[in-house]
Amino acid sequence: MRGLVLIATLTFTTVAHAHAAGFAAARWTREGETARLELRATGSRTDALALRPVFPSGCEVLRHTTAMEGEVTVRDWTLRCGDGASGPLGFASLRGMQVQLLAESGSALLTEERPLLPDRPASTFAAYTWMGVTHIAFGWDHLLFVLGLLLLVSGGTTDRLRSLLWTITAFTAGHSLTLAAAALGGVRVDAWLVEVFIAGSILLLAVEVTLPSTSPTLTRRFPGLVAGGFGLVHGLGFAGALTDLGLSEDDRVRSLFGFNVGVELGQIAFVGLAMLLLRLASGKRRTLTRALGYLIGVGGAYALFERLLPA
Repeated sequence: MRGLVLIATLTFTTVAHAHAAGFAAARWTREGETARLELRATGSRTDALALRPVFPSGCEVLRHTTAMEGEVTVRDWTLRCGDGASGPLGFASLRGMQVQLLAESGSALLTEERPLLPDRPASTFAAYTWMGVTHIAFGWDHLLFVLGLLLLVSGGTTDRLRSLLWTITAFTAGHSLTLAAAALGGVRVDAWLVEVFIAGSILLLAVEVTLPSTSPTLTRRFPGLVAGGFGLVHGLGFAGALTDLGLSEDDRVRSLFGFNVGVELGQIAFVGLAMLLLRLASGKRRTLTRALGYLIGVGGAYALFERLLPA
């Protein structure tokens, strides 16, 4: 068990720092001869400052500023572009970072292999959908919570399958509601408190998962209520990530909806994969459930201490 805890700690530490190192959103706008590129990067400030934009030929940089908004690095370029300005838009070197670039012609996820906006970029909705998928794929704290719910309410009987469906639906409804309220309605809650509460919710589920399956825990007795309640808080976490990266001012509802769809697609894929693995290991379900409970606990404890200790 000590080895399992050590592996889990190293895994969560590596994933957490990998996620913090490499995602940004950039928005390119142009009105007449005036153009602007705004970049908002989470994670490493050094990585954000190392990004070198590629502007269309015929564009001249008039002003460049850099500022910090919490842990978000904001870089802003103002340019003058003549009528004949044309050519690629993107970044010269991303160094492992990913940048979601939003432009009037469309959007695309830029990577180290594809650092420039393609000739046929995706729509804004598709861009924000992919942002949502990317966020949940690296959002290991949210995924640990979903895994805990899955372990507590899933099983082979129809009643338990129905309970699982209701639980996941309640979690989705909860975080969708607060995500919309925060992104569109301006609802604000201290981000630090939200992150600490999310870590606490993971620890609560971890304790329940490691208890005997016959124990009448809070989540086993009221799965929909617990999932929906904690979903409200997790939605504030999603909203914080979306706010950090920026919401399209031109179509706020569509971009928000796309981000939420992306989160749900990523969550559904995770639940499907987890259920498949649990089914394949059905002969050792009890042992696997207990081991996963300890893994969830390690992840929750790591997240809690990381967020409680001063930087």
